[in-house]
Amino acid sequence: MACLLLASSCKKKSEDNTPSGMRSLKVSSSFTWNTADNIEFRLYNVPAGVLRISSGDESKLYLKAFIENANSGYDVSVAIPAYEKNIMLNSILVPLNRPLTEYTFPSSKTISVNYSMSFNGTTDWINMPNTTGLSFPNKCSFEAWVKPTAQQTAKIVEKGDWDGGGLGQDLYKGFQASIYLGNYTSALINWGAGQPTLNTWYHLAGVYDGSTIYLYVNGVLKNSAAVGSALVNNGRNISIGSDAGAQKFFKGLIDEVSIWNIGLTAQQVTASMSVPWTGAETGIKGLWHFNEGSGTTATDASPSHYNGTITGALYNTDVSYALSSDSDGDGVPNSYDDYPNDPTRAYNNFFPASSYGCLAFEDLWPNQGDYDFNDLVVSYRFNTITNAQNKIVECDATFILLAAGASFPSGFGFQYSNSNIPSTSITVSGSSLFNSYITLTTNGLEAGQNKPTVIVTDNDFRALNNPAGMINTVIGAPYFTPDTIRITMLFTQNTYTMSDLDIGNFNPFIILNLNRGKEVHLPDHAPTALASLSWFGTGNDSSIPAQGRYYKTSNNLPWAINIYQNFNYPKESADVTTAYLYLATWALSNGVSYSDWYVNNSGYCNASNIYTH
Repeated sequence: MACLLLASSCKKKSEDNTPSGMRSLKVSSSFTWNTADNIEFRLYNVPAGVLRISSGDESKLYLKAFIENANSGYDVSVAIPAYEKNIMLNSILVPLNRPLTEYTFPSSKTISVNYSMSFNGTTDWINMPNTTGLSFPNKCSFEAWVKPTAQQTAKIVEKGDWDGGGLGQDLYKGFQASIYLGNYTSALINWGAGQPTLNTWYHLAGVYDGSTIYLYVNGVLKNSAAVGSALVNNGRNISIGSDAGAQKFFKGLIDEVSIWNIGLTAQQVTASMSVPWTGAETGIKGLWHFNEGSGTTATDASPSHYNGTITGALYNTDVSYALSSDSDGDGVPNSYDDYPNDPTRAYNNFFPASSYGCLAFEDLWPNQGDYDFNDLVVSYRFNTITNAQNKIVECDATFILLAAGASFPSGFGFQYSNSNIPSTSITVSGSSLFNSYITLTTNGLEAGQNKPTVIVTDNDFRALNNPAGMINTVIGAPYFTPDTIRITMLFTQNTYTMSDLDIGNFNPFIILNLNRGKEVHLPDHAPTALASLSWFGTGNDSSIPAQGRYYKTSNNLPWAINIYQNFNYPKESADVTTAYLYLATWALSNGVSYSDWYVNNSGYCNASNIYTH
């Protein structure tokens, strides 16, 4: 998860002005402290279908939208981490230009609503490298749609080799499922119906629940066998369409392959025949839709991101009937629809991406803190749900309060970047309130604001069940379970777009010591209408509201920072520059060098100064 770092109160030697670490930095006044850029995409000749904007390696999905009219234009703003140099527009790698990226799709480029992969039976296969996350000690499941065009012994999906398991096809016995056990024996079952009918789609599922192996064909249990033994965790790759690219090549079409570290139930197997998996399901370790349409990368839609390399296999628009159907009639095929049975919803659009971001604050403002950025640490993710017309239905925000390394409590909230969506068109629920200094309107927004403002919690100590503070920052002290707060924002239907919401420019803030007039925001983010301006220009604050300068010292240092992915915050009193060794280099270079300073790369951090429990 990524998080925000918020500054804290009068704890720890924080008011001395000794130049050290972060306090010794003097960065350019033009430096924004942004770890991501809001990039305007202006796209031309966009083909009809689903448009996906993802990272260059396709591990992070930033936006998904449905284009109804072929060869149309599409404009959208998307927050992209500053270290990204390229972006993937569906399967096309495009250089990023900041702040505007323009691209014209080739006239011959089309987007099919769905693809399968075609294998020639002699050399074609797909390889997913093994990782430590691909281990199945007790249970496993394999699923796939297949359309064989030849009777031959072949592997459909396999984790491992002779010591692995998966789905296959036998020349005479047809479909089969297998696993390899800790007693060094294989368990293999056949479907019992001989050779399958060629040029016909079949749904296959091989399941091991820890005691019995099952084989389902088209949702019907065809065979099972009690084995009752642990599995062997081999260190081999995943292969689709062959046995490791060396033998047993499959001839025909394969689609919607998934692997799991749980034993799927019969009900789950049956349900997946009509509604494809999304990748968010519990226990899923890999999911390949094969809907890229071109290129040599098979993107894993699960959180694991085990992308595969395609050798020889070709994309094919022949898919099973179930996968090309539109159950809710909204015009979006089930295979693309995140809500295939709900005509009012179609797509999940996550910010900052499919993973979480992180906010971290220092709370001694207007005085400098100790810059350990752990006074309030909040992991966050927004999911803006849109319909088939790309209009917002709702926005669900998840905030996880990870730490509060302060001696007094703070509130936490965020404000919309604009007033494009009036407060009367928004209904908010889920705020976690304990005190009486916050006033909400009947629709759940904070009263007295000129822009829609959501209060997530008014007291982080109470939310984390520790009124004494200094929560989850001192190594060896008791650990408190992070508090997860879910905010739901509903909107007037079929009216507003993601550009109207502009969640990528949201304005998060903390409220210090339950004093509603005392706020801390990200650098150069304006206070809300309820903040007292009397604090500006006092202590170490060098804000100049008339110039749009906010929440920075005279050396242009911030009291808060926004990280667009997982962030392991410093331990108590450890200056963030002693934990993250290239943060200073990034800041002093005006963001040019080490824009990925917070990424877990070798040599980037000093683990002894990072909090663990």
